[in-house]
Amino acid sequence: MSALSQLRLKEVLHYNPATGAFTWIAKASKKTVIGSLAGCQTGAGYIVIGIDGRIYYAHQLAYLYMTGSWVERVDHRDCDGFNNRWTNLRPATSQQNALNARRASSNTSGFKGVSWHKAAGKWAAHIILHGRKRHLGLFINPADAHAAYISAAMSAQPDFARAS
Repeated sequence: MSALSQLRLKEVLHYNPATGAFTWIAKASKKTVIGSLAGCQTGAGYIVIGIDGRIYYAHQLAYLYMTGSWVERVDHRDCDGFNNRWTNLRPATSQQNALNARRASSNTSGFKGVSWHKAAGKWAAHIILHGRKRHLGLFINPADAHAAYISAAMSAQPDFARAS
């Protein structure tokens, strides 16, 4: 839970829901320049902002700013962690957030939810639901395995399912 209130947030920052940008309207530290853009980019692909000695993700601050509620997970509909426009943000569970995530950079099949099953000599489809990895079957080609993943993802969370 955040110690930051919506009132305190609005005392120091202005959020533009159309652009997703935060600008300083009051000093929150010695380095704060009133009128300047707030935050910096992380290597993980998000914007973080320091307020009162604590670091916050800009997408969580946007949700707090607009609703008055703090949520642990805010999903970027387009998977762009720098796009904090209000229309791009939505609260999510960890499962929903994972289903909307892009294919992992370490993935060698080229398809989300697909890996090579060495012992079987086939492509395996799998999905993580409710914290458990579920095996969806073995397939001769990765495209068929991916189709099984997409079907399972669409059945579980159609609004969050992402193909790639």
